[in-house]
Amino acid sequence: MKSSMKTLALGAVTLSLGSAAPVWSFPGKIIRPSGPHRMMLWYGSSSAYYHDFYDQVAAWVSRSDAGPQWAAGIIGRSGTGIDIYVHPDFKAQYGLEAGQTPLSAIADHKPQMVILQTETAWMGDPDRQQALLEAIDRYGEASRAAGARLVIYEMGWRSLDKPDAINDEGVRANIRGALRNNALVIPCRRAWKKALAGQTQAGVALALHDLPDTTHPGLHGLYLNLCCAYMTLTGKSPIGLPPEQEHVPMLPGADGKPARGQLTRTRIDARVAEYLQDIARQTCEESQALMGSLHQTMKAGTAVEHLDIP
Repeated sequence: MKSSMKTLALGAVTLSLGSAAPVWSFPGKIIRPSGPHRMMLWYGSSSAYYHDFYDQVAAWVSRSDAGPQWAAGIIGRSGTGIDIYVHPDFKAQYGLEAGQTPLSAIADHKPQMVILQTETAWMGDPDRQQALLEAIDRYGEASRAAGARLVIYEMGWRSLDKPDAINDEGVRANIRGALRNNALVIPCRRAWKKALAGQTQAGVALALHDLPDTTHPGLHGLYLNLCCAYMTLTGKSPIGLPPEQEHVPMLPGADGKPARGQLTRTRIDARVAEYLQDIARQTCEESQALMGSLHQTMKAGTAVEHLDIP
């Protein structure tokens, strides 16, 4: 994890930030704290490192119990997927030391969690799905060998303009990959879909993206993702969490186009925060109930390939 790891104090509703860095900089080497800590090792691209999301998740989860703090590191290459990372000729942009591969890094770091960013539009693509599922299996095998729990970070906001059928199939593929590897699923794509569908009735106006950027999570999308990650990784409800996060605002660029700013402490409207917390809670509860039911069906003898996943 970066030496400027952030911490979030629950009672005071304040964030203590390290030195801010431009969000467009790729993450660097994985620097772990010297003291006792737990480790989550992420694999992904900009929707995992944008707004220092992987670091923020570690900070949020750290406040959930009295154990050692969580550190986070990330391995990957911008614009690519976890299936590409396991190719023999893969060249990482961040996170690997000389001589390491993405899979050998799991054995080297011995994390408690390995978290994979998977995009539902890619998972739903019949030409790519099998390669992605096989990659999940390889990460799962390496994680089990290192004593780590595999987690799937379900991403789908870049593909909101794609047919629902593609993304819905991607969600099902993620679930199959998780079941094959006893993995947790952070159901962010489903939470975004639920949040957008209910915002009018709830009387809130969401900014899940920071327009005109429709590729990455924005002000409210980031907060929703953090709430989903918190509940999935801790088992605790996000209801009542502070309505604050570290966010990168869009600043006017010299050429008239938006330029990304520095990470800043950002407070979300309390009503919007409560809505997003409840959406995350509902979605995670539904996801966990579904996973539990499917695990029971598998124990009764149904192979994962034959499961009826809604």
